[in-house]
Amino acid sequence: RDHRAGAIRCQVVGAPGTRLPARDSSSYPQPLRQCMVVGAFGVEALICSVSYSDNRGGCGCLPVPRGEQHAHQQRRARRQSRLHCSIPVDDHSIPFQHGVQLNLHTPQTGHGKEPVVPLGESGAHDSEWIAYYGTVLEIDGELWMWYLGQGPDEAWHQCVCLARSKDGRNWEKPDLGLVEYHGSKHNNLVDMGEDIHVQACVIFHEPDDPDPGKRFKMAFETRKHSGLCVAYRSDGLTWRESPNNPVGGWFEMAGGTKVDGCYYLAGQGGKHPNGFRLLVTQASYDFEHWTEATCSGLRRSNSSGEPPVTSKNSGEQVHLGAARLTVNVDGINEHSDISVEIQDRAFRPVVGYGGGASKAPDGPGLAQAITWQGHDLIDGVTGPIRVRVDFRGVRPEDVRLYAVYLDRA
Repeated sequence: RDHRAGAIRCQVVGAPGTRLPARDSSSYPQPLRQCMVVGAFGVEALICSVSYSDNRGGCGCLPVPRGEQHAHQQRRARRQSRLHCSIPVDDHSIPFQHGVQLNLHTPQTGHGKEPVVPLGESGAHDSEWIAYYGTVLEIDGELWMWYLGQGPDEAWHQCVCLARSKDGRNWEKPDLGLVEYHGSKHNNLVDMGEDIHVQACVIFHEPDDPDPGKRFKMAFETRKHSGLCVAYRSDGLTWRESPNNPVGGWFEMAGGTKVDGCYYLAGQGGKHPNGFRLLVTQASYDFEHWTEATCSGLRRSNSSGEPPVTSKNSGEQVHLGAARLTVNVDGINEHSDISVEIQDRAFRPVVGYGGGASKAPDGPGLAQAITWQGHDLIDGVTGPIRVRVDFRGVRPEDVRLYAVYLDRA
């Protein structure tokens, strides 16, 4: 989309160099919301129309003339022998990369082509579709699957449901008797405390949690709140929300794990205004206070996304005494700046070193000193620390942060 020329340029991501002719769209309703189509797994896709929506809530499609479709089909046929399939796996655009390794596994066969969890009967709470934005956990020798079901009553109102299995192939929908649907509680609906639409959920089970009411933990996305939400329960079936919801920004989670006492959620969302979906990792030590790390996912440019520093500790570590923090930064002006916050291991701000108290550099430069109100150095802080840098202003996308240095004072 070229805003300056008011034209649409559609590119099929697949065989290198495959493009459709640019069409003048000066007369089309503006603003055009989306005009890129991605071919699955590197295989060419034929664009027959481009969807748009206008600022009056209208929508439509922009047809590609049949002659151009036919010409594109001919070019594609001539290229078939040179096409190859590529899997869109990106080793670099993953927040918190240290210790992470990606492996491609062969599919597990034997269950045929039928879904292992079928749709419910006509009119049921999961009769329209089933969405696995959920979790499978082993509970007392049995597999539990939390999934999302859509019924016929509303256009999009997904409810959390439960299925159980002994082998992962044959699943049953237990009669939980918790939530009334169409006048009956004979269903497998999980009790969320109220009738809310859930777009995604990830569940953790910690039977040794000292608080019995939090041995099951859920992170979820819902229309009720504008950001990341959490809930708890002892049985994993009758959930109650945290009074602090939402505990994070907009986030659609897809999976989670716990490593060294820290909970990690993976998904998409983020606050960086770059116009693309972002891979996001949310991290927390108490399930209530979350911090996010974001980066653009599925990089398609020729430049490598690998950071220049790939080892865990490549520079001199500062263990004792006071430390000075400096940055190499560009793009600092009247419209954009940065704030720097010192946090403890659990992502909590250290008193006196919060982002609001930091003094940003006045302009771009090398080895720019970061100070805080009443603190020119980081002093009197014990234990491991984290350094959080926020890009601020009306144009935070202008900031370029190249290095952060922590040196013994």
